[in-house]
Amino acid sequence: MRLPLLQVRDLRIGFQSEDVVKGISFNLDLGEKLALVGESGSGKSVTALSFVKLLEGARVSGRVLWTAQDEDTLRPEATDAPHTHDLVKLSERELINIAAKTLRLCFKNQ
Repeated sequence: MRLPLLQVRDLRIGFQSEDVVKGISFNLDLGEKLALVGESGSGKSVTALSFVKLLEGARVSGRVLWTAQDEDTLRPEATDAPHTHDLVKLSERELINIAAKTLRLCFKNQ
């Protein structure tokens, strides 16, 4: 079974004393689309922004596992990948480096 491209596990996000996102989990597979749906203020944008560290002053916990892969380089039967990163634990510099590598792959494949 192929690893998901993105695995979100018990993601919690808070500001000051208020929790905004209270433990969501989901997988996103390569080629799959996902919609976050909810009322205004329910945490949809905060969730997405937390993946790329664009939330000042937020407390973020849980795991957001990104497995760098594309259809040409990952074996369909792979169950682990050497390029899996927990985005919650990465520094901003590390996150920028991963984003740059991913963008280069995207443009190279077009």
